[in-house]
Amino acid sequence: MDNICKFCGAKVNPAKQFCGTCGGKIEISAEATQVNTATTPSVSVGGNAAEIIEPGLSKMEFAKKYASRHIIKNIRSSAIVLYIMAGLSMLIGIFFSSVSIIVTSAVVALLGLGIHIAKSTICAYAVVVLGAIDCLLSLVFNGKFSSLLIIAGGIAAIIACSKLNTEYAKYKSTYY
Repeated sequence: MDNICKFCGAKVNPAKQFCGTCGGKIEISAEATQVNTATTPSVSVGGNAAEIIEPGLSKMEFAKKYASRHIIKNIRSSAIVLYIMAGLSMLIGIFFSSVSIIVTSAVVALLGLGIHIAKSTICAYAVVVLGAIDCLLSLVFNGKFSSLLIIAGGIAAIIACSKLNTEYAKYKSTYY
């Protein structure tokens, strides 16, 4: 027997826990045929099924209030890896008086800030490109790999920021 979702009015399967249309939690009852007429619709984003969320949020506001906590933790963890690697590289650059290492470390730290604060996928791609160039130059001139953790941190940031962008796009398609 199909019921009606109280959030969006769509027909739902009572064997399911959430509505396939809006993500609202399904309550099994014969009288569950009323449609919620609230002006603000509900949407399942960030694992917050059927939570009423406000329209018109920026990506940063959305990330603070409604994004999946594990995605935010992954972005933060990626940025921390980049901060640590930039700091260690900075110390090595200072120790060996290498301006190029110091500048590269500062750029990695700034890109890490862009990932951490702005949740920027572009910064994450830039970290991977910078790490790959540094790794290639190190391999050519020193015969050793370097910057592999910077590349790994950048790849993790790309994945996490892309997931956040997907959640935000779902939110925007509902509210814009």
